[in-house]
Amino acid sequence: MKAHQPSNECVALRVCIRLVIVGQSQATLLSWFKQELNLLYQEPAILSYKEQALNLNSGSKLHQQSQALEFALDRIVEGRRFIFDAMHSLPLPIFILNKEGGVLLANKKALKLHGKNNSCSIEHIEDLPKALTFEESQTFASLWPPTTIFGMRDKHIRTGGVCTDEQGSTYRLEMSRLATSVSSIGEGWLLWLVDLTSEVEAEAQRASMLRFLSHDMKAPQTRALALIDAQREPELALPQKVFYQTIEKDLSVGVGMINDFIDLTRMKTLNFEKSFILLEDIVIEVLDQIFPLSQTKGVKIISTCNDEEGAPVMGDKGYLSRAIFNLIENAVKYSYHEGEILVHIFVNNKWVYLNVLDKGVGVESKDVDVIFEDYRRSGEYNMAQGHGLGLALVKAVAEIHGGNVSCKSELGLGSHFIFKIPRLED
Repeated sequence: MKAHQPSNECVALRVCIRLVIVGQSQATLLSWFKQELNLLYQEPAILSYKEQALNLNSGSKLHQQSQALEFALDRIVEGRRFIFDAMHSLPLPIFILNKEGGVLLANKKALKLHGKNNSCSIEHIEDLPKALTFEESQTFASLWPPTTIFGMRDKHIRTGGVCTDEQGSTYRLEMSRLATSVSSIGEGWLLWLVDLTSEVEAEAQRASMLRFLSHDMKAPQTRALALIDAQREPELALPQKVFYQTIEKDLSVGVGMINDFIDLTRMKTLNFEKSFILLEDIVIEVLDQIFPLSQTKGVKIISTCNDEEGAPVMGDKGYLSRAIFNLIENAVKYSYHEGEILVHIFVNNKWVYLNVLDKGVGVESKDVDVIFEDYRRSGEYNMAQGHGLGLALVKAVAEIHGGNVSCKSELGLGSHFIFKIPRLED
């Protein structure tokens, strides 16, 4: 029995039906595309775009919709890149948390808190103490759930949590609720760290300067006035020569402090012109100035230079002379009587080094890193009327000339100061 063969008309009908179904499916798909694209275009635009960049007047409906979809996807990609780039360029460490406190996003500043090789990985807000040291008196009562020390749990910004990182930078931790329409995230938290380092350093410097002005700078004048009062009493009066020598010494110390204070302030605010200088000539001039002081203490100063050209540099002669004077004078002041000081200049590659070595009282190890700070002085062996500006000025001069100054010292055995600036290229 032969199988029934459909007629050509039936085959054509079936094909037409399938084409109609496909056409309806495509129409439905195109309609869905259009609806979704319209919803996308209703979203707030992150980046502006030109309407003429999208041309939907050519080609089939499917082609037009595919162009629209491609354009929309490009906008999404550009928007995401913009958000990430903007977040990474922000100067503050920023974390975006989900409603459970887990870290969803962190910018580059925040990632640096993780430490080398992610030794302090921060995956949850409660991991912050791994990378930051919080001050007990100013921290949140609870990091999670976020609760300030005052027990405030509202929807506004929560301030508190003063902390420091491994590099010594100081921050204030702040948080705020983050509301989003994304159903997979819901409510979350925005956490950021406000950098207070400059404010803390400025406050510490102001406090140090106030102590310096109210104590150290007043001390010579106070001693001079006390000596003048005592001189009026016959039984307390000093021989006239000793009296004038003592008064002169105290006033000289006061004037020296004022000059250093003015020079250090100028150094940080004014520019100056550099000229060709032989560092060896400056050292010779400084040694002539210090000779009377070294003779008074019986201190022997030996100077050497290993550069036949005299260690040429580009710099400001006045400030370099002042810095070198402070270094050598400091060595004389803190040397024992009949002591010895070595002043050595040598050139190594592109650098000129000035070494000042003494066998005096030395500096405690805890003070070596701070003696170059403004208004600081090592106080364990205060044998001389030193003050906390001379070495700060030395550091400022070295840095302005593109160099640095360092110290190696051992208490009771002496100090080795190394002043380093660039050599003048041939």
